[in-house]
Amino acid sequence: MVSTEGFFLHLGMRNHYLNLCFVLILFSCNSPESKGPDGTTFKDAVAYNDFIIKHQGKIINHILSVSALIGEDLDSAEALLGKGVLITDSALAQVKAMGDFKGDTIFRNRAVANFQFYRKLFTSDYRKIVSINKKGEAATEADVEMLQSIQSNLEEEEAELDKRLSNAQSDFAKKNKMPLLDNDVQKKIDSTE
Repeated sequence: MVSTEGFFLHLGMRNHYLNLCFVLILFSCNSPESKGPDGTTFKDAVAYNDFIIKHQGKIINHILSVSALIGEDLDSAEALLGKGVLITDSALAQVKAMGDFKGDTIFRNRAVANFQFYRKLFTSDYRKIVSINKKGEAATEADVEMLQSIQSNLEEEEAELDKRLSNAQSDFAKKNKMPLLDNDVQKKIDSTE
């Protein structure tokens, strides 16, 4: 026969044991998977990487469309700028809301920095380029210098951001033992250079 005091001590230990089991189960369910903003779960580094690159690809494809039109049809290029802002804002929201991957946020944060640069292209830089190009023969020497300055600054800023993103992606891939493959978007970019 167990005394009342022993019974409560035993019951308390049992409750402590049940609480400990519950906590262990709770932590085991909380695996190192990263969550996306829409509840998407990234079970591995490839899925995490692909989510970022998918959004970057959408933006880059739109930039390439705008760039092609700037040389052919300025009104159409200008019309695409607003859509570019929407595409970029959507990508920014999705990628910013991603969780870390095993404590790593560097790759995600570098992608966000690139996307913010792309947004500036659509809201400011491309608009200035289109505006100057619309002047045609009426463009002044100051306009031409402004255009050259914008293009030079963009190339410099983009090169630095791309280098940082590429390095972050390479580090992410090495850390997670993930092979990096060429993608179609990079091939398109390389073909325009």
